[in-house]
Order: sequence, then C-alpha cells, then structure tokens
Amino acid sequence: MRILHVLDRSLPTVGGYTSRSAALVEHQAALGLSPCVLTGPREPGSETEIIHGVRHHRSFDPDVAGFLHGVPVARETVEMIALGRRLRALHREEPFDLVHAHSPVLCGVPAHVVARRLGLPSVYEIRAFWEDAAEQRGQGRRGSARYTATRTLETALCARADAVVTICEGLRRDLLARGIPASRLFLVPNGVDVERFTPAPRDPDLEARLGLSGKTVIAYVGSLFRFEGVPLLLRALGRLDRDDVRGLILGHGEAEEEVRDSIARLGLGGRVSYLGKAPPAEVARYYTLCDVLCYPRLRHRITELTTPLKPLEAMAMGKAVVASDVGGLRELVDDERTGLLFRAEDLDSLVASLRRVADVAELRRRLGAEARAHVVAERSWRTIAARYHEVYAAACARRPQAAHAA
Repeated sequence: MRILHVLDRSLPTVGGYTSRSAALVEHQAALGLSPCVLTGPREPGSETEIIHGVRHHRSFDPDVAGFLHGVPVARETVEMIALGRRLRALHREEPFDLVHAHSPVLCGVPAHVVARRLGLPSVYEIRAFWEDAAEQRGQGRRGSARYTATRTLETALCARADAVVTICEGLRRDLLARGIPASRLFLVPNGVDVERFTPAPRDPDLEARLGLSGKTVIAYVGSLFRFEGVPLLLRALGRLDRDDVRGLILGHGEAEEEVRDSIARLGLGGRVSYLGKAPPAEVARYYTLCDVLCYPRLRHRITELTTPLKPLEAMAMGKAVVASDVGGLRELVDDERTGLLFRAEDLDSLVASLRRVADVAELRRRLGAEARAHVVAERSWRTIAARYHEVYAAACARRPQAAHAA
C-alpha cells in the first residue's frame, strides 16, 4: 500500500515533530508499506529528496509563503488551497492509495478534501491541538474567536476522517468528549530508537571538557519552551547546594534568555552548564554524562494532553528519570518503577525527588534498568509503526461509507 504522509515539516528541520515523522515513515517502509512524504507550504525546499530511503516532496512556494504574511485566516486559506493543488498534482505523478495527514489542520483539511475527491481513505493524526500550542506561544488565548474557530475546524475534520490517530491518551479522551466515536480513534504513542539510544559508559573526552569527572549530573535535554519549566529545575539545583552534583542544560527555544538569567541570578555559574543546542548526532554522547534526566513541565492544558519524546530517549539510555506529574508525563513514567514523579510546580517536591536519586546510586540503577526494559518491550519505533496496519485497515474499510456521507 502506498501511503502519502502530509506533514507540516520534516527533516532536515530538527524537532520532536520531525523526529517522530522520520521514524514512522522509515519503519513503515521496513514493515513493507510504501510511504512517501509531502510537506506543507511553510517548509522550505523545492526539490524532491530521499531521506532515510523515503521520498520527500515539497510544496513550498515563496510567493505563497509571503502572500498576506501576518494577515490571519487569509494566509492560512491560501496555503491550504496551494497544498491541495500540490496534492492533486502529486497523485497524477505518483498515485497513492491512502492519505495520512498529520496536524495541524493546515495539513489535515486539504488532505482530507483531496482524498475525498479522489475516493481515497483519509487518516488524520493529532500530535497536539494547534490552538493550545498557539496559546502557549502567545499567539492567542483560550475562548478567543481564533481559538474557537481552530478547535471547531479540527473537531469537524476528526468527525469526517476515516480514522483519527492521537499520540497519547489525553488527546484521545479530549476527542471522545467532543463526540468523536471511539471506534474511529486510534492511539499510536511516541517511541524511541532503542538501538541508537542504548546504555553506554561516559564519554571521557566530553566529561573532561565539561569538568564533570566524579560528579552526579542532573540534566535537562530538550526544547526550551516556557511550559517545560526548566527555571524550576534550576531553583531546585540551587536548593540542593551540593559540591558532588552538577547541572547540565541542553537545548534551545523561547526560554533561553530566562534560563541564562536564572543561572546568573541563582549563582549557579560554577555548578550548572547551559550548552545551548547540540547537533542531533551528538545528543547520545551528552546523555552518557547524565545520571538523572529531569522533566519539570508546568501544569498547562498542553502539558496535560501531550507527551514529549525526550524522556523516552533518556529511558532507552537506562537513565533515572524525574518528571512532574502532569498528564503527558504520567503516560510515560510509571512512578517508582520506571522513574519518579513529583508534584508539578512544587519546588519542595522536586527537591525531595532529586535528593533521593542523587543520594542513592542503586535507586538510579534500578530505575534506569526498569525504564530501559520497558521502552525496549513497548516503545521501540518498529513496534509503534506496526500499529498503523490496524489504522489503515480500518480507514480502508470505512472509505465507501465515508465517501458517500461526505
């Protein structure tokens, strides 16, 4: 079966969205499906390229990308029309059997409309609700006309797609509450490359360069969105005030300045290293230096409903994980077995959890071993990708009925 994945962006752009997409299409190909990719108008690139053995087509058009820039609704409408045209043209060039669009609705709506016109099954996958992500970026507020319109459009799309995929239970429950039938909802969670991310001794050169020899390293690795709560981790490291503990922050994003300011204000310059963005190929080297990975996400709607990728990487590396008890992290971490959960936004609770894992090496070892065993058994990308066989079979079975109703 030839599957067209319609994505907002893809590699070589780096991020959680593109990492999941790349892993899924690569492993679908290994499982005997024939995936190809089309990226939306905002992703640069004009030539078809092969990435990890999968063809990636582009719909970027500088005229469309710059058209009505900053004009809400009008720009998005033009982009969806342009993507729909590119979809139809691509089907004439390289016919596909099923359209699998990934959020946001800028990809989902034109993909579904074209699929219906072509008589093809339509699958829509939600990584996060676009309106909630926009709110966190300061581009809207809950209850506004834009927020409500986006939510209404996505709900309507889910009601019409032949199958809807969510990456976590929080998103699935939200859609159930909106009236989307359970029979049309499928959960395909995030996974990890358990062969790339595997337990390894500390990298001696990197350890020496960063001055971490003989230290217990508590780290955060990931995007620096404000809702990730990294300043809370820095406050906790300040409270620990131990010479045998060092902090390591690796990542970039909107909260970079706040992270730097917190390190300076708390006097952590000699005890916490902020390294900024690391090349993706180097991330596993940095993980080898870490004894504990901390994910101090704050309590927001988006963190209750969505799961990140990075904790799974840490777990695959056999690291002890400490995470806040927001919904998205509770789905990844089994408290006291594969990691420790602390009360979100509670500094005392975080300090207590970090002190436990810093004090007891055997606890770190046990948590890391259990975490590694869990992700190998349940969260390898090959295992996750295999779930799409059921999704696609259900979508194909529904297509004649859905096409008649559309």
